[in-house]
Amino acid sequence: MSVKPSTFLFVTEAKSKVSVRLLDGKTPNEGRLEVRYKGTWGTICNAEWDIFAAYVVCHMLNYSKAVIAKTASVKGTGPIWLKLRGYGCYGHEESIDQCPHGGWGNTGGCDHSRDAGVVCGNLTPEEKAIEVRLVGDQNHTGKVEILYQGTWGVVCYYLWDTRDAHVICKMLGYKAAKHAIRFIEGETPRRTLMGLVGCSGREKSISECAHRGWWKVSSWCSNKRLAGVVCQANE
Repeated sequence: MSVKPSTFLFVTEAKSKVSVRLLDGKTPNEGRLEVRYKGTWGTICNAEWDIFAAYVVCHMLNYSKAVIAKTASVKGTGPIWLKLRGYGCYGHEESIDQCPHGGWGNTGGCDHSRDAGVVCGNLTPEEKAIEVRLVGDQNHTGKVEILYQGTWGVVCYYLWDTRDAHVICKMLGYKAAKHAIRFIEGETPRRTLMGLVGCSGREKSISECAHRGWWKVSSWCSNKRLAGVVCQANE
């Protein structure tokens, strides 16, 4: 039997092949995540639940970004439908069920104390105002640099692919990207601004793509491993 939310709860639903909603949050953009399967709403276990999975859900709900991936503060009471597996989501998936999981209802080891929760949000004025440029730009090719809050930074190339490059090229006024490329070189004077970027290619700005946060990168992503692009020249 499906669980109906109480009338005082905020409920936000997304239109997708799989429907998701947030319940029991203090505001409409946060709460316990629920997904509908075969007409019944249920929760998702917090295994492999991270900011990249949260980005997928927040984009499904038409928010620009995910702010926090967390365990829900209020437990659900219906079935636990999904348990992510492997590396979880990359952030570019169109729907949460496109992330690796063990199958609908195959959620052994999970109970409602592990229900996934999320806080979604929209871009700040600073995030809307970012600029991008190509360094060493020759034949529409170069290393990506991003201006955020008055400081230029580079992008780590870990998991960098054509979908990410496509967003950068569109921001620069090109029709599309031809290739995502990687540079390995000596230390640059720029700090690494973004790492583990997960774009779908449909975003209007790199700010909307899944990532860990500004300046929050792993030690592996030093400023020697630089993301670049080859953009498709406009005819």
